[in-house]
Amino acid sequence: MLSFPAAVGAQDRPAPVTHDLAGHLEALYDPTGALTLDDVAFGEEAKEFAPVAADYNKGFGKPGAAWVRFDLAAGQDLAETGEAFFLVLDPPFLDRLDVYVANAARPVDPTDFKAFEMGAVRGDAARDFALPSFVVPFKPAAEPRSVLIRLENRTTLSLRGSVESTKSLFWLSLSNWLYLGGYFSACLIAAGINFAFWYWLRERYYLLYAGFSLSLGAMAFWRAGLPSLLLPGLAQHVHIPFLGLATGMATFFAYGFAATFVPYRRVAPFAWRLTWAIAATGLLLIALAFFDLWDEFSSQIIVADLTLAVLPLFVVFRLALGGNLSARIYLWSFMPMNIGIAVLLARNFGWLPSNILVDHGLQIGAALHLLTMTVSLGSRINRSERERRKAEQNALLAAQSAEKRANEIAAARTRELEQATVELEGALETERRVSREQMQFIDTVSHEYRTPVAILRANLDVLHFAQANESPVPASPLKRMNEAIQRLVEIVDVSFQRFRVAGEKLAPTLVELDARQLVDDAIKVACGAHQDRTVTVRQHPETENFTLLADAPLLKTALSNLVENALKYSPAVSIVEIDLTSAGEDKLSIKVIDEGIGIPDRDLPFVFDKYYRAANTMTRAGAGLGLHLVRSIVTAHGGDIALASSGGGTIATMTLPLIQRENGAP
Repeated sequence: MLSFPAAVGAQDRPAPVTHDLAGHLEALYDPTGALTLDDVAFGEEAKEFAPVAADYNKGFGKPGAAWVRFDLAAGQDLAETGEAFFLVLDPPFLDRLDVYVANAARPVDPTDFKAFEMGAVRGDAARDFALPSFVVPFKPAAEPRSVLIRLENRTTLSLRGSVESTKSLFWLSLSNWLYLGGYFSACLIAAGINFAFWYWLRERYYLLYAGFSLSLGAMAFWRAGLPSLLLPGLAQHVHIPFLGLATGMATFFAYGFAATFVPYRRVAPFAWRLTWAIAATGLLLIALAFFDLWDEFSSQIIVADLTLAVLPLFVVFRLALGGNLSARIYLWSFMPMNIGIAVLLARNFGWLPSNILVDHGLQIGAALHLLTMTVSLGSRINRSERERRKAEQNALLAAQSAEKRANEIAAARTRELEQATVELEGALETERRVSREQMQFIDTVSHEYRTPVAILRANLDVLHFAQANESPVPASPLKRMNEAIQRLVEIVDVSFQRFRVAGEKLAPTLVELDARQLVDDAIKVACGAHQDRTVTVRQHPETENFTLLADAPLLKTALSNLVENALKYSPAVSIVEIDLTSAGEDKLSIKVIDEGIGIPDRDLPFVFDKYYRAANTMTRAGAGLGLHLVRSIVTAHGGDIALASSGGGTIATMTLPLIQRENGAP
């Protein structure tokens, strides 16, 4: 039984009176939530109430409801004063709270009780007083009166309360609002400071910590019952979603801050990934609250997060012992808040009694944490700024010294370098010119010697065969060998006398040259290595007297290369054809047409490059110089060379300018 005699102050004015309900309560747990006032006040269940040593605390996530009972005895003197008293009940986030105050000393049925229906999900029907706590007014009676309280909550099933006079209620309310205002201000200030740090430094952990500071304020906002107090019409709809939003934000930003502030990623990548995974569960908690799945899964996820967080916390301890400054700041700053969380969890699981210190342990620890972490982050910025300025000063001194030394060296070396540069550039230009001439000579000789040498080798084999069989020496091999030797002499003469390179351009010796004679000579050279092959010539009538102004050996080399390629890369039974046609009024077109393996489309743009060979020619001998040489010779004569291939043969088209006679005919 709770007795509260009136306290009298100076000049017989009532002084503030506060009586705590702790130690005066009896409780009955109703796991089904089906018991009624009639059952617990007049039925057999009335005998099952058990005394509670302190404030009532059943723990976290308990289904059903709980009934709490106590008696009020004011005494005759206090009853006659008519002073109003108030029953103040916490925590403010209880879903439903039904208070039944007996109108008679010995009630006989439920109608003898005055009912007060309150709760965070009941909105404006629950709050006759604009206070975070639930307040029930009553007039004290001389005889004891029973009070029965039914509480129902989806999170923590606990209850603490007190009886307050008008004055004590005023001071209690004022202190609560001042406490909440101070706490919210601390959260907002910490968030603003860290957001400013992020804006200046662009370090992501400042932004995450600003979000965490706001989430702590949101959590305290919910625990104080303010969503239903400020939004009474939406109380039933915002109570659990706001809890999920605050809890999810706190989870995401807290673990996200840890993953970016502590150097997990470098020393323990698995712990870094695990920390971000735990942070992601914060988004899942928000979704559960908004999709009405909070009761089913939230407690399991929170317990799993706390269990999994042991590994990253172990890594933090190891880093702190190793001297890592970030890990030490993290441990010391979060220690008060972690203690507050541990106290809150111990209360939720029924291991600690519910009282004002335990219930506000999280806020107290969070406030200390906000202070220490913000100061630590600020001092870190100051230290970084000092180090930056010192580094800038050292760098400036080093740069000035280096600049002075560099100027001295530059002044001493500039004239020498300028003179050496002039001499070196002259020597390099001479070397480049000589090198280009040598390479052009080597490339041409190495490529063009192959055909005559092949002819000599083949005919020597014929002569050796005749000698071995004591047969007469045939005249045709000797003739072909003589022609091959003449071709070798011609190549050497061309190489030494005509191949003069100016910027890698040939300098031909130009004479008048009959077009048909050029074709016949080229066929003769190409067929020397392919004696069993025939090349047909199709000459259009208008080209019979066409005359070119050209270097005969060079142009013959170019055309014989095209014919030899056609013979080399086509079947022995196929036909190679040369087509002479007019390409306009002043140009001759010479086409070499074969039925060979063709050129792949992807290789066509590159076949004229030096040393390039098509992919389908790698099984045959060659150096990739022939077409490059052909293009160089044709370009030196002012002509064009083009290749077309469809996969079933190739057409090489050489276009050359003709000599213009006075009458305009070629």
